[in-house]
Amino acid sequence: MERIAFLLDAFKDYPASNDTAHGRVVYQLRWLKQEIEAKRLPVPVHKSWISTLCYVVGSCEVDDTKEIANALGELTV
Repeated sequence: MERIAFLLDAFKDYPASNDTAHGRVVYQLRWLKQEIEAKRLPVPVHKSWISTLCYVVGSCEVDDTKEIANALGELTV
């Protein structure tokens, strides 16, 4: 949850949207937070549940800083 909170804060200026990579990440992070808090999703999360996040991390589209890249990478390991 620390990484999710860090990333949501890092992307706070990006609206949740399917139109951009940043927006898709915001949607995915909000959903992950919601499902983990509701205890509907086991931790660690299987990659099949975070395929959008994995794709965007692999494409390096949202690696705005080294810290962001590291946090995203840790979520998708």
